[in-house]
Amino acid sequence: MKYISARTFRGGIALVVLALAFHQCAQPSEGKQQQSSSAEAEAFSSWTTDYESARSFAMKTGKKTFLLFTGSDWCRPCINLEGEVFHSEEFKNLTKDLVLIKLDFPRRKPQDPELRKRNMQLMRKYRASGFPTVIILSPDGKELYRKVGYRKGEKENFLNEISKIIAS
Repeated sequence: MKYISARTFRGGIALVVLALAFHQCAQPSEGKQQQSSSAEAEAFSSWTTDYESARSFAMKTGKKTFLLFTGSDWCRPCINLEGEVFHSEEFKNLTKDLVLIKLDFPRRKPQDPELRKRNMQLMRKYRASGFPTVIILSPDGKELYRKVGYRKGEKENFLNEISKIIAS
């Protein structure tokens, strides 16, 4: 019986490990792409402030985009909309297939100056003239719906309007 030296054995193990690593890297990136897509989907399953990435994701997945221009800490209609609608289960169920982008203009809460600048540019681009402004875009960026303002107690009406747009 022939014996293998420890040095030869370690060298063989190293080759096997390298071969396995190479094999793993050479596999089609479908699994990695799926992981990245599901991570991306998870990232956009709730409100985001990253307009560019969110719009890119919406175009890639064919989802509609829900833009919210808000003054979250000072605008009474915005606060009512947030409390009555956005925290409701009906809204969460209705918008699970939308990309939600919040463009906030707080007065008391600190905000990154760069984010505020980008939000102002988007406010001009979409001609949002009041708070809150809700805009729904098609995957290719065409405006499908716009609503400016919110009155306390309009929840059902608001959800019905959005439901029609989402279904179309």
